[in-house]
Amino acid sequence: MKYDVIVAGVGAMGSASVYSLAKRGLNVLGLEQFALGHDRGSSNGQRRIVRRAYFEKDDYIPLLNAAYPLWDDLGDQMGKALFHRVGLCVFGEKGNSKLADRIQAAGKTYSIPLEVLSAKDAASRYPFEIPESFHGVLEPEAGYADVEATLAALQHLAKMEGATLKGQEGMTSWTNTKHGIEVTTVNGQYLCDQLVLSTGGWSSRFLQSETPTLKPKRTPQMWFDAPEKYEKVPCFAFDLPEDFYYGFPSQKGMGVKLAAYKPIDDVSDPSTVDQKIPERSKKEIGGIIDRFLPGVSRQHSHEKMCFYTLTPDEHFLVGIHPKEKNVIVAGGCSGHMFKFTPVIGEIVADLALHGKTPHPIGFLGFERFAR
Repeated sequence: MKYDVIVAGVGAMGSASVYSLAKRGLNVLGLEQFALGHDRGSSNGQRRIVRRAYFEKDDYIPLLNAAYPLWDDLGDQMGKALFHRVGLCVFGEKGNSKLADRIQAAGKTYSIPLEVLSAKDAASRYPFEIPESFHGVLEPEAGYADVEATLAALQHLAKMEGATLKGQEGMTSWTNTKHGIEVTTVNGQYLCDQLVLSTGGWSSRFLQSETPTLKPKRTPQMWFDAPEKYEKVPCFAFDLPEDFYYGFPSQKGMGVKLAAYKPIDDVSDPSTVDQKIPERSKKEIGGIIDRFLPGVSRQHSHEKMCFYTLTPDEHFLVGIHPKEKNVIVAGGCSGHMFKFTPVIGEIVADLALHGKTPHPIGFLGFERFAR
């Protein structure tokens, strides 16, 4: 059977792409090497931060402006919110936190509501213990998205639009022919007019392009039992000289989730990620509790190793393949792409149907690595 589009890899970006493509009337097949909704890639971990005052690069903010209403629409269709605007407060030492400066600059440029909190302000609102030398930048309209629920929603809606999703059927290769793109899987072959590569940490196997080099890295996520008062806090982060640590309101049955942005090492084979968290990482994350989170248990209740895939400049790879114009790539998530999930799906659908998108993605394409 020939499909209009085959999407290889049905994590967050792939699920959003399948849904957006099917919603526009295309005959779509989504292929996933593991079970649908698996936790062996980058799209897991219960909650991910969603924010607009983007310190990484201002170019992302128009994409976030487009993503916010799409998050709301997705929740409306499912009858439950998937993006929760509980706020985000980033704490750092006054005069020594570049991120705080970048956040405030982005807020000013794009009219994003922000509030600067002193340590005293923070103590009056939250159970955190913030040193007097620190201050916080609160983004009230930020918050978190439910990861697994988002994937389930996108996949459900994609099926409702007529898409076909197949788990436990990974792509092994693809070849452009005069009849279309031949996609070979562990079970057989399919034909399609266009192919979307959203293969995450496995992308280097399938890009068929020398640049860019994509490097999977692993990073720990840990959950700690916490008093009920931590259920009412915003998402929070600490911009420290050694790393950027972030956390979430306490979740019933799980507790407070804490993680560090900096990866601990490379992943040679993303299919066999070592799930053991090194003691040094446990000590580092536990140290955040000792410094800032009184009342939270020092003994973690859950742990999960996650991995993400870095491009050389740590910005995404989204666009049309440099050599094969009927192949679209959505990957190189670099540890901060989940918040863009619904708009990435729309961008992929635009590229498939029109070869271009009104969304400003010029800074995310292959061209920057060819210079």
